[in-house]
Formats: sequence, structure tokens, C-alpha cells
Amino acid sequence: MANLIDTLSRHIRRESEHPQSEPIITDTPITVRDIILLWKSGIRPEAIPETLYNLVTPAQVFDAISFYLDNEPEIDEWISWYAARPHLNVPATLRLSPLWDNVIENIAAERRAIDAEFQAEEA
Repeated sequence: MANLIDTLSRHIRRESEHPQSEPIITDTPITVRDIILLWKSGIRPEAIPETLYNLVTPAQVFDAISFYLDNEPEIDEWISWYAARPHLNVPATLRLSPLWDNVIENIAAERRAIDAEFQAEEA
């Protein structure tokens, strides 16, 4: 069965198959939390689309801010949840970067090399 989508506002949705899933911007990998963190850091809403590689429109950004203002406790809870888990708390500007896959592969290659070196020392 395909994921059902709950539309929360014009540009915000949640997959209904996961009732506790984080609200995201429709047709993007960007969460409301991503936008709010940028906005709270002092980035003007009009500059957020460019900051996020133009994966969102100004209308989507303003809708996310409006959604946040109507649902602050929920989004603040998501912000806190990720802040308490630094290994999962990857900023959107890094996570969405076209170079992200290269970073992940380089980390994995370095880990494999360290593991191989460690195993060679033990032998």
C-alpha cells in the first residue's frame, strides 16, 4: 500500500502512514524544522530558497513559517529531539548539498581503511 499523504497546509505535508512523522515541504526533502532553524539563525525568509539550493520557493518558506507559528510546540519538539542527537542532526545546507554523497562515501572509505589497518595490526 502506498504512503498516504496528510496535507497540513498548502505546502506542508506528513505521510499518514507515519503519524509522528516530521512535517515536510511538499515534493522536497526539506522539513519545516530546516526552514525554521535557518529563519531563527537570522536568515531572511526571502534568502532561504537560495540557501537551500533553490529546492523551495518563497511561498513554501512563508507557509512553513506560518505553519510553525501555528504549531510551535510540535516543531520545537522536533528541534529539541534532533539537538539531543548530534549524530542525526545534520544541517539542511549540508544534507542537501550536491557534495553530500561524496562526503558520506569519503567517510565510509576512511572507516574501511582504519578497520583494515586495525585488523592488520591485530594479526
